Amino acid sequence: MRTYTLYRKDTGEIVGHYTGSKRHLPANVPEGCAAVVGRYEPSGHRIDPASGNALTLEHRHSDSGRRARELKLRIEDLERRQARPLRELMLDPNDQDARRRVEDIDADIRRLRAQITSLAEHRDG
Repeated sequence: MRTYTLYRKDTGEIVGHYTGSKRHLPANVPEGCAAVVGRYEPSGHRIDPASGNALTLEHRHSDSGRRARELKLRIEDLERRQARPLRELMLDPNDQDARRRVEDIDADIRRLRAQITSLAEHRDG
């Protein structure tokens, strides 16, 4: 038993997968399509119709997407760190040290959110 990737003969667009025997493959390939051995995902590949070879698609935004995820994780970390000074401030509204820590963390979060917005604008623009 093997896995096959099904693709359109005219464009190489991946339309699905079939796992089974080679004997039953022709009955599972849609009209206008062909099959290649292996499992390739439409999000990252297409098949070269001339050669039948899988081609990896370049993701122009993978670096900016990865950077945005890193920034979001840093924001989540800062939000967790904000809990303690917020608690201290609730217990003592005059605690200036707690207030300063909350304000510093909030400023860091705003700065990171601005970086995420900038990445999105460059990616979309």
